[in-house]
Amino acid sequence: MIKGRFLAGLLMLLVLVQPFCMRAAMAEEFAWEIHVLNATEIDLSGGIGKGIAAEFAKVVAANPSLRLVHVNVGRGGYLKEAWALADMIARKKMDTYVPAPCVAACTIVVSGGVNRYLRAGAKLGYANYEVPPQGLLTPEQWQSLYKRVFPADFIERAVQASLDNIWTPSPDELLAAGAITDIVSGEQFAGAPQPQSTGGIEQNLLSLRIFRVLKKLEPQQFAKIVKKLEQGAAQGVPVEELRRVGLEWTSALRGKYIPYADDTAVLALIQHVIAEADAIAAVDKAGCVAVLSGGKVDGAEKAIHLIPTEMRQQESELLADVFESADSARPLPELVRTDALFETVLDRMGADAALLDRVAEPGFDPETGCRVVTGLYRQALALPPAESAALLKSWYLQ
Repeated sequence: MIKGRFLAGLLMLLVLVQPFCMRAAMAEEFAWEIHVLNATEIDLSGGIGKGIAAEFAKVVAANPSLRLVHVNVGRGGYLKEAWALADMIARKKMDTYVPAPCVAACTIVVSGGVNRYLRAGAKLGYANYEVPPQGLLTPEQWQSLYKRVFPADFIERAVQASLDNIWTPSPDELLAAGAITDIVSGEQFAGAPQPQSTGGIEQNLLSLRIFRVLKKLEPQQFAKIVKKLEQGAAQGVPVEELRRVGLEWTSALRGKYIPYADDTAVLALIQHVIAEADAIAAVDKAGCVAVLSGGKVDGAEKAIHLIPTEMRQQESELLADVFESADSARPLPELVRTDALFETVLDRMGADAALLDRVAEPGFDPETGCRVVTGLYRQALALPPAESAALLKSWYLQ
């Protein structure tokens, strides 16, 4: 049914357990992850697979305060992607930090930093690359992949090395050649996301108001969620999988609380999520559709990185307002009335109304889909406040 499906997808945007982590659907050997660690630092980890540079560009565009890139792509990968990453880092005048062994194509990414920090004990490894049908690169071609100009003797040693016999210069050699600008302990930088320790799960959740509210409203369920997260962390379950538990739980509770919530709180939440949808659409129409057409949690996770951190935090607060305002004594919307309101909304949408059921079809134009679905909610919000809230609430009636 149109009504429930779209609204459920629209509100899946909330990310409740920080930091954000997104896993790319790439070949296993070059699978990569992008983590926004805080307002100024971002982590690239895994391999340098196809598409990583494009996704990195979207994340940076959505988080313009980022200044430091943790380069954890030690598996290496595609030269074109590595060069594109280095080029973007250089153009954005960002710094790079190497916390773990980084070889071959990974070193290309590092070269893009204005300042290039190496954690004490970590290593950079260089080698020549074979590009069919030409074969091994010439010294000039090898140098062109890097954003830093190396001394001739450094280049010569690098092109003589192979992927089976990596050359790892000493820290002094790296500093002398300009491959790095400093060796650091790394304590001044944010740590890459790690599974929560079992003792800190509840404390971490309760640092967010939304979970304090849910602990009060759903104490038994909250305790079960904490236990499940603790067990997962103890077993080494990745952070993104642990976050999914919280996301799925809060998504399920929306249907329970939103129909009974205060009108003003519901309208404020929906208006904010429409603004988030606009933020997604500005850089990725397909991501807009994946979320707004009622996609699963995976669809929301794919698009969430396009929303500025401040907007995600504000949504968490607005959702907490909705849950906290819910009153079981408040009358539910009358379906006869809300059905009539829905027909009014469809009439106001004009020709776009006929496209609603097609938005989720494979191959449907994402720009059109984004316009149609956001148009549905804008028309709903254009109703008088009491009628708008009643219609939106009715889409959550279980």
